[in-house]
Amino acid sequence: MQGLPDSWEDDLRRRRHSIRNSNGSTHNEAIQKSSSNEINDDLITTVMKEGNLLKQQKKNIFPYIDNLHGKLKQ
Repeated sequence: MQGLPDSWEDDLRRRRHSIRNSNGSTHNEAIQKSSSNEINDDLITTVMKEGNLLKQQKKNIFPYIDNLHGKLKQ
């Protein structure tokens, strides 16, 4: 009978399904953690880009404001 697994194969398959990895989480939890890391990485990248944009805006705005108040010589 080729299609029916032995009872020890079923037991082995069940045990492998519930084996914890070295980090202490099951495989399903590890997949969830890796997908949440991607979300965190995207968030960090977005914040970094916005921070760089803010720095660029400050470089352009502050000289203009200082010039309006007569602090810069032309």
